[in-house]
Amino acid sequence: MTHTSWLDRAARLYDEGGHKDGDILSHEWIKYAIDIPEPKSLQDVDRIQWVMLTRMDAFRDWLLTERKTALQSVRGEGYWIVPPSEQARVAAVDCMKQVKRGLRNADKVLTHVRLAEMDDDARRRHTDTQIRISGIGQMMKRQRRDVFSLFKPE
Repeated sequence: MTHTSWLDRAARLYDEGGHKDGDILSHEWIKYAIDIPEPKSLQDVDRIQWVMLTRMDAFRDWLLTERKTALQSVRGEGYWIVPPSEQARVAAVDCMKQVKRGLRNADKVLTHVRLAEMDDDARRRHTDTQIRISGIGQMMKRQRRDVFSLFKPE
């Protein structure tokens, strides 16, 4: 199937399926809808996993942009159709996870470095970068509290 035909099929199946906010789209339904074949050999497994990831990303993007419907992965079950009233919270949680991961990775790279092999300018840039990244981390902690205070019950 071409890109258009599998996405057209998934869109049609989604529209015809009577899915509602709060429902779970099972992994099996997703595989069927985006036309993922069963692997016939071990070599097929990796290729099919990449096809699955690529198509799932495209389908999620289509749902979000064309149907204003966000999906959130539910480990071991499938994808939760996020109600509109929950989309801001889901977006904030996802954003904070990514920022946290990025800050943790930056800290790891900045901590494990061969400083002795740097000249004075490179060491100074490195230290300045560590300080600024740390500042971004502190700022994000404060902003995280502010953002999530919006979702606490009155």
